[in-house]
Amino acid sequence: ALLVRVAKTEAREVAEQDLSFNAGPGPAQSDIGPMVMSGVIYDADGRVREATKPFDRIQPHIPEIDHPDGVLFDFPYKGQHFRGVLTRPNGHPAMRMLIAESREDSEHALYVRARSDQLLNIRLLVPALIILDLVATFAIWSRPDLFIARAHHIWLISAQLFSFIGYLFYTTRYFSAIAPLVLRHR
Repeated sequence: ALLVRVAKTEAREVAEQDLSFNAGPGPAQSDIGPMVMSGVIYDADGRVREATKPFDRIQPHIPEIDHPDGVLFDFPYKGQHFRGVLTRPNGHPAMRMLIAESREDSEHALYVRARSDQLLNIRLLVPALIILDLVATFAIWSRPDLFIARAHHIWLISAQLFSFIGYLFYTTRYFSAIAPLVLRHR
């Protein structure tokens, strides 16, 4: 998962930066902007060495979030749901580091994207395809001499075929756009 890869990168960077987090933006995540990462670095005895927002005032205690390194887990924090992973800064096997992201952010982005697509399908695309089919049916029924006898029904079939191919491309593009959101949500 992406969060595990980010944690491995952070473990390397934290070790290179005197055991502190980079203040830059999170990793890029396609067209949904950078991921908003939060983190806590714990000393060998579980005391907090450094923490980023929202963990900068009150941090999750290690016993509350203790999981094997590199394994994703969900945990509540101040009424929000987070997805986190524990790792160790490179060269510091006694220390632990929590890298987390809010589940609400990824859930909201996925919901907004899915809802806008559903509304487009319900209000425009599906009615347009149904109207095209009805027009083709009516045309063949009303003028069989033109569409059947003279083989002009090929034009209607071609219009339907191109509309379905266009819809297939739209659907493929939509799923490739939401794939990062689904992966972040999982």
